[in-house]
Amino acid sequence: METNRAVLVSPDMKSSGNRFELTFSYHMYTYVVGTLSISTTYNGVIWTKSGSQSVSWLSEKIPINVPKGQEYQIHISATAGYANLAIDDIIWRKDQRAEEIQSIRAIPNHPRCGIANSIPRIVGGSVASPHSVPWQALLTVHTTIGNLRRRSTCGGSLINENWLITASHCVSNKPFLVDIEFGRHNLLAEENYTKQTRIAKSIFLHPIFQDKYSYLHIKDMDADIALIKLNAPVAINNFVRPICFPAANDTFNEFNSCKISGWGRTAGQPSHILRYADVPILNQKLCNSTHSYNGQITSNMLCAGYMQGYTDACYGDSGGPLSCKHRPDAVPSAYSNRWYLAGVISGGQGCGQKYYPGIYTSVTTIPIYKWLSKILENN
Repeated sequence: METNRAVLVSPDMKSSGNRFELTFSYHMYTYVVGTLSISTTYNGVIWTKSGSQSVSWLSEKIPINVPKGQEYQIHISATAGYANLAIDDIIWRKDQRAEEIQSIRAIPNHPRCGIANSIPRIVGGSVASPHSVPWQALLTVHTTIGNLRRRSTCGGSLINENWLITASHCVSNKPFLVDIEFGRHNLLAEENYTKQTRIAKSIFLHPIFQDKYSYLHIKDMDADIALIKLNAPVAINNFVRPICFPAANDTFNEFNSCKISGWGRTAGQPSHILRYADVPILNQKLCNSTHSYNGQITSNMLCAGYMQGYTDACYGDSGGPLSCKHRPDAVPSAYSNRWYLAGVISGGQGCGQKYYPGIYTSVTTIPIYKWLSKILENN
């Protein structure tokens, strides 16, 4: 690259409604290398890298989803430092998953989904404004081990009047009772005006999930997701609202604004006040690197948080939401400022440990979304 900046622009294109993927190879090495970014005139920036990446050529595959009939261009922008950078083998093709995704029945959204009154296991988070995460549920899970009765708590996300989503590991030990509370904020207060209480009528665990007494490896948490049908519908109001559910072909990445929430441990103690924390979704290759999870992150997982640690979900937050916003122009205007369920809090290596950000079950991968859609349709 002879000049400081170069932009490669595709011809004008009109979307057929199918999801496509852009694959390419790139080389960025030495500490004075610049920035390489990919954007579309519809989605904005969808991928970027800065600084030295590797002495070797690297490959990348980026899914791109543009609504049918929308005109757009792809822009590949490179800004050089004192060292050259290069991109090659650029291929633009239909995503192999596109036809399978289109065959999956979409999960409908409630008209009032994803509307937060304000916003804005949590370590290093902030106290949430009361009822600012109205889809947040508190689960008290009652189990029997031998002659002993045990009680544990988890989070969950309301997706409509009758259903919530949580983590499989929260409810996999055949509980005899699951109490569920909505409209909560301060667990030391009665909150009778806002609180709605239900119990689990039916529990559905994802079939991929393999329950074990302990989880020696993060990969054992694959498909850590469960659906719970309530014994009676909740009333949708200003304090209790479902979160919006994304489409099967939606993607969430570092360009989405995301939050986690829960009453889990912070500074070693459970919180009685609902807390939230802003977390970015991280590149899966980074989380699967040898100094992090070393290849244990599966395609059904999202990795979110900070490599330096501190801010993270923790014990008691499991099952709660990873809530994300879409770009305003990426969804219909009526849903442009709403929160979507990108993932379910699953686990990680400790809480807030350096190099080990939180792990979440993605709700938009084909094995997860297809199962969710089937259970909701048939039950």
